[in-house]
Parts: sequence; structure tokens; C-alpha cells
Amino acid sequence: MCTLSVITRDKDYLVAMNRDEKIARGAGEPLETHHLHDTAAIYPSDGAGGTWIAANAYGITLALLNWNDIVESFRGEACHNAQKESDAGSASWLRRLHASHAGGPGPFSLCVHRDDVKSLSYSEVMVTPTCVQVGHFRGSPCAMASIHPIEIERIYSLDLEISAVQ
Repeated sequence: MCTLSVITRDKDYLVAMNRDEKIARGAGEPLETHHLHDTAAIYPSDGAGGTWIAANAYGITLALLNWNDIVESFRGEACHNAQKESDAGSASWLRRLHASHAGGPGPFSLCVHRDDVKSLSYSEVMVTPTCVQVGHFRGSPCAMASIHPIEIERIYSLDLEISAVQ
């Protein structure tokens, strides 16, 4: 089960995601910029043509998740405790949160470690009024030393702003 965190602000937002998957599937391919219907999008690939997270030049981010009520209660407690930290909501805070082994490393920590499943990667999306930036680390978030993002210019669309208000 993947973990997704979303931090919204007045004019920007930040998304972080752990991809928890069967180890046999592998960590996936590195980030690339793709051009789909004349719009740039940044995303990693699962190696078979699919992805679990993507962001495009319009500042739209999509993420694929599963749901598990048992895991939610364990991970929810870790998130509740983390929001009390002084830098809550920052990129560095999200990285620490997603690398967390609160309650001990295992199947219910945010950074998952089981015999057959683990957190295979960490992805981060930052959208501002002027740019879309996606970073990706192939490996368990607890082993992440650095993240190297790809950035594209954000396309401002009055049509998108109007439809979001309606």
C-alpha cells in the first residue's frame, strides 16, 4: 500500500509518495519528461509503460493508491505525531515522515519493510505559480541521501482556474 501526503498553501502545493510494492516488481525507471498531447509531464515508469505518480505543466498531479483500514490507523498515528514538529509541511519534513519507521520498521511503518513487499521508491512533486518540479528516489526512503528533481515551466490557464472555482 502506497503512502501519499499532500501539503497545500495559497499558491502552491507539495506532494510526497512512497511506492510500496512487491520487491519482485523492482524500483522502476528514473524520472523522464514526456510530451503528451502537446503538454509536458514528468513521471517515473514501472518498466512496463505505467506509472503511479505524474505531474504535468498545468500543475495537475495524479497518484495511484490502494486503501487498507488497518494500515491507515498505524500510519495515521505517525502522521499525527509528526505534524507537531517545528518544520511540519516542509519538503525536508515530508522526506523524514516518509522515511519513518515509527513503531519499528515493518509492514505498518510509513517506510515499509517486509519479506515480499517494501517501499521501493519515494517521489516528490512541488507545484508553484511558475514551475512544476518532480523528484524521485529509487530505493527505500529511509536510505535516501538526495533527490534530484526535474523542473518544467508551469502553464497558467485561466480556464483551469475558473473550473476549479466552480
